[in-house]
Amino acid sequence: MATRARAPQRTTKSSRAAASSKAAGSPRAGVAKTASAKAGSPKAAGEKLPAVAWPAAVFDTRRGKLRPVDAFDVGRLIVEELYAGERPEHGRRGRTTFRKIAADLEGRMSAQALYRCAAIYEMCRDLKMEPTWEHVGMSHLSLVLGLSSAQQRRLVQQTERFGWSVERLRGEAARLRAGRKTRKGRRPLPGFVRAVRQLERFTDGRDDLLADVGSVDDLDRAVIEPMLGQVVALRGQLDVLSRNLKAALRRRP
Repeated sequence: MATRARAPQRTTKSSRAAASSKAAGSPRAGVAKTASAKAGSPKAAGEKLPAVAWPAAVFDTRRGKLRPVDAFDVGRLIVEELYAGERPEHGRRGRTTFRKIAADLEGRMSAQALYRCAAIYEMCRDLKMEPTWEHVGMSHLSLVLGLSSAQQRRLVQQTERFGWSVERLRGEAARLRAGRKTRKGRRPLPGFVRAVRQLERFTDGRDDLLADVGSVDDLDRAVIEPMLGQVVALRGQLDVLSRNLKAALRRRP
């Protein structure tokens, strides 16, 4: 198999600071120090991220969305260099560490996007797949995360072979997940739980969603009126959910 050409790499503010500091030494030394730490990752209290050379795709805003090969490279840096072979843990602490990486990248990638890159790299590494597909994109890969290794391999191979659309793959992945839940006897989550989790994934680590709200006066009435109706309707549904959640808490011992 031909060796993939590596894109030019750039460094972030932490790597620039490390390069100019005599005590910090080389970026590789910083990585070695992290790998030898007991925690095996920079999530230990007070520990800074080591310097790494991020792929140029992270900084090239003209290219739009990341390609699978770009996500693979980003995930490899996170897992193999920043975390010495182990992806940051799940839960609140895991989200915090991905936010820390996102901050180091000065907001060029969200914490959620970084998490997906790490998961995609681990999937490709474990399945020994090279991310050089013609039809498989980031949207396809995101749909198979969380499935078993055998299911991931089969769905990715079929998507590449038959040129499956994202919608076709979503249906196949949903069918497999539904079968797994039925076998385990788990009750399906209520729709409002899934909706809140989707909102959380969309907003996680992003504090700039309304950064340009001051430009609302530049919009036409035809854009403002339906948008206002959607916002009011969404707020009404969230208010109803909030009241019910609070009432449920009051009923708990």
